[in-house]
Amino acid sequence: MQFTIKETKAAVRDFLLQAVDKKLIDKSWLDTFDKGELTAGDFEGLKIIISQR
Repeated sequence: MQFTIKETKAAVRDFLLQAVDKKLIDKSWLDTFDKGELTAGDFEGLKIIISQR
């Protein structure tokens, strides 16, 4: 299955939103994503942080 950029962005945003709702990460990360300033490296780091909590 191939994802479009739109689907990928929606999936990443949903992942971040769930993490914020569960208080696993700060809302500022979601804001950074919404501004288009979240890098792939940032996202990989967040996935590690979330998986350890």
